[in-house]
Amino acid sequence: MLTASTSEEEYWQLQHDIPNIETFAKRLVNNTAQPPVEWLIVTNMEKYNSTTSEALRTIIRKATTQGATQCILMWTGKPPDKIVDEWEQYIKRETRDRTDLQTATRTARGSTAQAYIDTEHTIILTAGRRVTEAWSRSLVDEDPYAQTGTIENAMDAPNESYTGYFNVARLGQNRVHTVNSQGHTQEHEIYNTNKISPSFHTTPTISAQGTIAIATNDAEVTSPVQTIRPWEALSLFGFTKEDSRNCCLRRNSVGERQKRQ
Repeated sequence: MLTASTSEEEYWQLQHDIPNIETFAKRLVNNTAQPPVEWLIVTNMEKYNSTTSEALRTIIRKATTQGATQCILMWTGKPPDKIVDEWEQYIKRETRDRTDLQTATRTARGSTAQAYIDTEHTIILTAGRRVTEAWSRSLVDEDPYAQTGTIENAMDAPNESYTGYFNVARLGQNRVHTVNSQGHTQEHEIYNTNKISPSFHTTPTISAQGTIAIATNDAEVTSPVQTIRPWEALSLFGFTKEDSRNCCLRRNSVGERQKRQ
């Protein structure tokens, strides 16, 4: 059960009535009644600055003293070694009296995890020794039956959705030149849908959509090239197709209500 959460995004703060990390840390310090904690999971570590990092240290300290059994810190991509080492040493200091816990830092890649998108994450895990060792082995042991995910696994069926097409000015080998709403020509790489998707974090994306260009699987349409649609992008990250569509529909409906207000 999720007992507490934070977000630095105003949208999620408003929709779920949750605080940012600084407010949450202050509440932990001032309140005698603390929420129960078993796991502490922190994503997007690359976005933390000196102020929010201090708030996070407060939360980690509180969690470990309350008996948390696992702590996960995750960076998207490859952060500087110095920053990762500082956080690893901090957690080790905070848990030095917890002989049941072990800390390990590893890199997880989508290309070796049967994912649809080739993400890369740097992760610090503090957990029981057996859990930490099993997790570390899972990142290096090869599964002979594993199949690499592909973009088409996350796409809608052919001719299911007629959206996301480009106004193509010129096609080249694996490249497309498009015309945006301001009349400017832009060049994008066309990615093979039979292969794993490149990471959106390290690959130049189409600014308006935040995704990449692919060859469409739709027949008899005006353009041979399309973007990965928003719900398809969510599916790349592991959401079911149904959940991905529902999430996009909910967010669009909220946006429309806010416009009318």
